[in-house]
Amino acid sequence: MKSVIQFIKREKMMWLIFALIWVKTYLFYKVGFQIHSESVYQEFLLIINPISSTILLLGLCYFIKQKRRPFALIGVNFIATLILYGNVLYYRFFNDFITLPVLVQTSNIKDVQGSVVELIRWWDAFFLIDILVLLYVVISSRKTYSYARPKATFALIVLAIGIFIVNLSLAQAERPQLLTRSFDRELLVKNIGVLNYHVYDAYIQSHSKAQRAFADSSEINEIIYYTREQYREPNDEFFGLIEGKNVMVISLESLQSFVIEQTVNGEVITPFLNELIKESFYFDHFYHQTEQGKTSDSEFILNNSLFGRHSGAVFFTHSNNEYDALPEQLGENGYYTSVMHANNKSFWNRDMMYLALGYDRFLIFNLMM
Repeated sequence: MKSVIQFIKREKMMWLIFALIWVKTYLFYKVGFQIHSESVYQEFLLIINPISSTILLLGLCYFIKQKRRPFALIGVNFIATLILYGNVLYYRFFNDFITLPVLVQTSNIKDVQGSVVELIRWWDAFFLIDILVLLYVVISSRKTYSYARPKATFALIVLAIGIFIVNLSLAQAERPQLLTRSFDRELLVKNIGVLNYHVYDAYIQSHSKAQRAFADSSEINEIIYYTREQYREPNDEFFGLIEGKNVMVISLESLQSFVIEQTVNGEVITPFLNELIKESFYFDHFYHQTEQGKTSDSEFILNNSLFGRHSGAVFFTHSNNEYDALPEQLGENGYYTSVMHANNKSFWNRDMMYLALGYDRFLIFNLMM
């Protein structure tokens, strides 16, 4: 215990960086993610949840040699800031937090570079000032940094784990079965923190991969039984109504129903759709079922009558699967299927996924003026 107290008094730089990351994380919560608490208890959890992960990461730096340790501590600050800021940019666009599968979807980056630039705010630079100042101080200073004793270092790591257990227990009291709610990423971040959330997300993704690798072939029987139980005979009034006719599906990006039959300055916003509704079945209480795959998830749902994944885009994570998809079924009934999109062919991994879905041809239109 005495060595721990001496360590706390001696390692001022470590505790300074700890305080900076702690305060910075809370500011990201409030300014970047605009997280609002419904009670004092929730606000308390929001304040304390960065503590455990920050202490743990900084504690690990004391296994690094003495001369390099100050840079390791600053490096932890930089990495934590980078993770937080990456989430902020993603949140500004998608109103969601990054998951591990999203990070590996690098082929989309070049297609959204313009959008990313527009998401950056000039005041974001303030989150990097402390890192630059610390680097200047360390480089220009000739101070010799002391070597932390192993007992104190391990005690620090144990302290971090203990704080996390307390944090998780308090969060579970507020939100029972919290860790089963991986579909609600904001709830996880509010209760256990961004860095801990990413560790948990990595565990979920690896667990999902392991389930797939060790799946038992007998499990397919349960799926077959379920689909047979849920099968419903087609409606005789509409079944085969458009047999032999061309079928077209038009997907409109980010269109919401409030613009239908509305005007702006006397001009009708959706004249074509308004006329089309008069001779169509129109469902005006329709809610999207997309996840992080966004547009690609909507295509997946349409073609397979299956939901997307709670994390990552199924167009990336399961493009090698075999599907009994709509394009393939149409092909088996004498149709020639083609899909058209105004973007790079690899955007959302469409060039690979469209093959898996059974499209005969993928046409790309450049609509940029």
